[in-house]
Amino acid sequence: MELLEEEALFARAAPRLLVLESVLQAALRLAPNRDASRLRKFFRGEDQRTDGGVSVYLFPDQHHVDTFVEPMAMDELQTVRDDRAVLKTLEWYVTRGHLPEDAKVVFMTRDVDNALSVQLVAAVNAQAVTCETFLMERLPKHSADTAFLLELAANTAEALRYEEAQRVPDENGNVVGSQAEFAPHLKPAQLEEALAQPSSRVVAGKLEVSTNNPMEAYVLVEGPHAVEKVFVYGRLAMNRGVHGDRVAVELLPKTHWRVPQSDRMLVHYTQDEDEHEHEHEHEHEHEHEHEHEPESVKSEVDEQGAGTIPTGQVVGILSRSPRYHVATVIASTVNEGDDYALAVPMDQRLPKVRLRSQRLDALLDKRLKIVIDSWAADSSYPNGHYVGILGAPGRLQTELSALLVDNEVEEAPFSEAALACLPSSDECPIDIEGGCVAECSTAKRPSRCKLLNWKVPEEEIPRRRDLRKTHRVFSVDPHGCQDIDDAMSIRRLPNGNVELGVHIADVSYFVKHGSALDLEGRRRGTTVYLVGQRLDMLPSVLSADLCSLHENRDRFAVSVMWELDGETYDVVENSTWFGRTIIRNCSSMTYEQAHRLLQGVNADANDSLRRGSTLAQSPSNEHFEGVAGGRIPLPLQQDIRDDLRILTDVGRRLGRTRGSQGGLDLSKQEEVRFSLNVSELGQEDVEITVKESLEIHGTIAELMIFANSTVARRLVERFPTHALLRQHPPPSGDRFTQLVQLAKARDVVIDATNNFTLQQSLSAAERSGRMDSKTMSLLKSLAVRVMTEAEYVSSGAVAARDAAATNGDSTRFAHYGLGLQYYTHFTSPIRRYADVIVHRQLLASIATPSAPQSLLLQRPAAKVSAPQQLPKTLAPSVFENDEEDEDFLDDLISSVDSQLQLSPAPIVEKDEKVAGGGIDEAVLDGDHLFPPEELVPLSRHLNKKNRQAKLAAHACDELFLALYFSSHTVKVPAIITALKQNGFIVYVPKYDLRAPVYLRDKTGVVQMDPLLLGVRIVDTEPATGAFAGAECIRRIPQAQLVWDDRERETLEVVAPDDKRTVFNILDEVEVQISCDLTASGARVPQLQLLLVGRASATRKKHIASSLSELQRVVQNKSEAESNPSTVANVECSTPSSISEDSSEANLYQLLLNAPNLTPSGKSLARRKPALEEEEGKKKKPGFKCRGPGRLVFGNFSTNSRRHYQHKLAQYMDERSEAREEELKIQRFANGSSAMTSAQEARRAEREALVRTQKLAAEKRHDRINRRNKAGK
Repeated sequence: MELLEEEALFARAAPRLLVLESVLQAALRLAPNRDASRLRKFFRGEDQRTDGGVSVYLFPDQHHVDTFVEPMAMDELQTVRDDRAVLKTLEWYVTRGHLPEDAKVVFMTRDVDNALSVQLVAAVNAQAVTCETFLMERLPKHSADTAFLLELAANTAEALRYEEAQRVPDENGNVVGSQAEFAPHLKPAQLEEALAQPSSRVVAGKLEVSTNNPMEAYVLVEGPHAVEKVFVYGRLAMNRGVHGDRVAVELLPKTHWRVPQSDRMLVHYTQDEDEHEHEHEHEHEHEHEHEHEPESVKSEVDEQGAGTIPTGQVVGILSRSPRYHVATVIASTVNEGDDYALAVPMDQRLPKVRLRSQRLDALLDKRLKIVIDSWAADSSYPNGHYVGILGAPGRLQTELSALLVDNEVEEAPFSEAALACLPSSDECPIDIEGGCVAECSTAKRPSRCKLLNWKVPEEEIPRRRDLRKTHRVFSVDPHGCQDIDDAMSIRRLPNGNVELGVHIADVSYFVKHGSALDLEGRRRGTTVYLVGQRLDMLPSVLSADLCSLHENRDRFAVSVMWELDGETYDVVENSTWFGRTIIRNCSSMTYEQAHRLLQGVNADANDSLRRGSTLAQSPSNEHFEGVAGGRIPLPLQQDIRDDLRILTDVGRRLGRTRGSQGGLDLSKQEEVRFSLNVSELGQEDVEITVKESLEIHGTIAELMIFANSTVARRLVERFPTHALLRQHPPPSGDRFTQLVQLAKARDVVIDATNNFTLQQSLSAAERSGRMDSKTMSLLKSLAVRVMTEAEYVSSGAVAARDAAATNGDSTRFAHYGLGLQYYTHFTSPIRRYADVIVHRQLLASIATPSAPQSLLLQRPAAKVSAPQQLPKTLAPSVFENDEEDEDFLDDLISSVDSQLQLSPAPIVEKDEKVAGGGIDEAVLDGDHLFPPEELVPLSRHLNKKNRQAKLAAHACDELFLALYFSSHTVKVPAIITALKQNGFIVYVPKYDLRAPVYLRDKTGVVQMDPLLLGVRIVDTEPATGAFAGAECIRRIPQAQLVWDDRERETLEVVAPDDKRTVFNILDEVEVQISCDLTASGARVPQLQLLLVGRASATRKKHIASSLSELQRVVQNKSEAESNPSTVANVECSTPSSISEDSSEANLYQLLLNAPNLTPSGKSLARRKPALEEEEGKKKKPGFKCRGPGRLVFGNFSTNSRRHYQHKLAQYMDERSEAREEELKIQRFANGSSAMTSAQEARRAEREALVRTQKLAAEKRHDRINRRNKAGK
């Protein structure tokens, strides 16, 4: 390269120089990265360089029809092909007359005796010379320039010989440098041998790169092994492994084990921090992986000590991840004429990918759908190609499409073959083109379509149980819901009992087993719910019309019906019925309408008392057919109100049973929802609303859980080897460690031995008064996060792999979160393909004539007065919102085991059913419907699609959070969950998000509000970088962070003059949330959280911070006291009483500690004279006493003569200066942590003194008045 840059070479030795593109590409492959970059700059963008008669030509021989050579065959070396290209080009150049007659070709080579040189001499009479010979023949002797150029030529030749000697073949046979970027992988035979040895240090697993630090990854080890996961640090150790690859990793000796950097520090990540750098400037970036680590971290990770974990390095790629990725080529990184570029993936866990294209200009600043092809050992980046252009960054639809691609969610239209299976007829034509039926996305078709005039086929009526005239069926769904797949009914029987029915849309009638529509629904797996749209699993003709249980429409259903005791609501034995039905939904209500009915008001009335909440969102006067939320006639409202009250009682009955078995309640009182009216990122039409959890949500969820568990038991009995179940294994390892440690910070003990003890511990923590509502929300959220993922399984596969199956263990199918022995998904076939499978299996179980009677009946030895109790370790529930309201089902317990029997149903011959299309041959032949060899891979596929749908929904929420906070900068309270060396991680209950808060920048300088530290502003500097987003933050160079490395429970900020502030686990702080969309490029910007304050003691809220929560707490307490047998005695640190001067005492805690919460009529009568006497005293002139008020709501009123009220009244009467001085000191001590500055402390002292003086003056006046009255 140095020779080409010397002017003397062209001026005296080579005025005309021809360089073939094939030779240049070979030089780029051989040259070091620095020289390769200089070569590109030398030849970039110009085919001819002319300077004063000196010409250098770059001839594109591989782009000329006469000089192009075919790509090398599989067994042909690259060097051989390059030689053929040079020979063919020079032959064409000489024979076509491109040279003057007296001109001669001089071929410069390192070896004049090699095969190519000999062929050129023979073919075109070329002169083959070395570089040194060429220069010596053409340059004057004894010249300084000659000596310098000869030295350069000799050094270059020596470097080339050394480089060639160092080159070795890699694992694929390609020749690479022995000093390549990465170590060669083991050959396949070596990997297979190493993995087969039980004592081998080589293990296999999936590579999972950390979302917090892309330089850290874990390999989840497959199969039984002493090590569950192996830590891999840095790109070199990952050795070309990409997130999601299945790799072989070799364990390092214990002396080389490391401590993950993310365990100690918040990893600084700047948005697109290296997007604007070109490839050659980062070829060795991973060689400097440790450059930006603080010295403290370097020493700690290199030392063997506490906190180190098994560490390894990748030695082979077993299989590449087949998924697509989304990446962006930043225009500023590409020069004109380039045919390659580095694409930056949206997912920061992935490395940049080298793309090559002849139309690169069309790809710049676009979201691209790419595939990673290969990764050579001597390359810093993998090679890939793009398969599609999604659009420009910043457009909302582009970003949504990008996150769908990143999470492998399909948004393509339905195929023609699938649409051909739709039940179109002359009476009910389907306009596939005009109605956009092929589109799966609701954003690409009309929001509402007119319902088809479909009628129930006459031949199908006698094959089903007709409930249209005998049962009042209704549904409860979110407002605007179109895919209504569940309804319920309740009615009194002549014998006084109650018949409960759950009716589910009969999707299997319209989707025939094995049809093209069935296969497409199976491939999609589930409906995906995003903000403002959904991607349907089935065409809208079915999901939003024919299958949906719309109001005042005849629809097919699969029903489960129980007979319940009229008083206790216990299931009557031998009474459960399964079968196909015909129903007519009399009202498709919303949750808000049902709630109003239960409150005794008009379901369609606007709730003016709760403006701003979701209850105020009553349906408008205009209602579209086919959408939940239509107006309900007043005469019908009273009937439905009665039904809802019975259903509510049934739900409460199930809830009390669940509570007696230790049901795990991780419900949230509020849920964040987005409202959308936006087309571009950066607009301000995205709003966040809060959806309250109503009792009707839990009631409907209880009924669905009841149906799911009943059907699951039925399937296991009928198909013990291939029933599709929903299994939730218990959490393994130390997943609850963080939860236990967080609770310990408030002196609360969490026993996570099993789910029963976990629920009892959480309940005790909530009652103890040590946890406010925000902290309890954190603990519950964390408990949900650490649980393993529920999955679909085949009963036969579980039994085969479970050793407990040999001794008849009935808990091997258990759902840990729900506390059920058997559970499945039956109630949502419109949006989950798993439910379609369960429907077919259920219908097969009741349609098989040869099924023995013992499988159809479940006869208990005695009458069951209450649901069976599960083992205590399988008895909790999880109550949590997911994609839609019905996903309460996945996280809510119902411990009710019903008694199963098939009541008489219409007898239908097999041929008649098949002819009518009611039950096809596959359904009747249940043993061959989904055999184990088909159900096992199908269940894995459904697990994958379900996981992808949840990840896509979560990514969509993150996108809209970024969109919302780009136009709304808010300050909210947050709770510290983990402390690091340079900041901490917080949980924001209002938005249910976790994010880092930095206190120190990359250079190690503390940046925070100086008032929190007591530092004068004049001693600080303006904030820099992202810290400048908050006005109160300043750079404090003289401050330092002191982190408790061992306990990790405190983080102290220390400044000169002994000024300091301390942060502890579970401290409440105030953070500012924002997002800068102007910085968006290759990736969606992350939220920025900045510390702007400490929580004041006067702002802390205790448990039961809202009326609805208080009602729930009091109701639970009342029910617990009315059923003392159901209350478990668990040792905990809950105090039995609260002293009058306890700083934790408040009205809600006093209510909880009251002996009785529901006063009887007799006690109220006895209290009346005393109350009148007290009221008379208060009305006497001169009597001034401010005591506690009386709380009245619902059917509950506080007992005004309880001991705590006397204590409060006594305190108001006996106030004194000494007492107020004690309270003043106590208040100041409690608030001192928040008042860190001297000014705030002095102001608080002055205010306390003024209050004390006022109270003392009031006491003096009271004494004078009493003496005056006594004297009279």
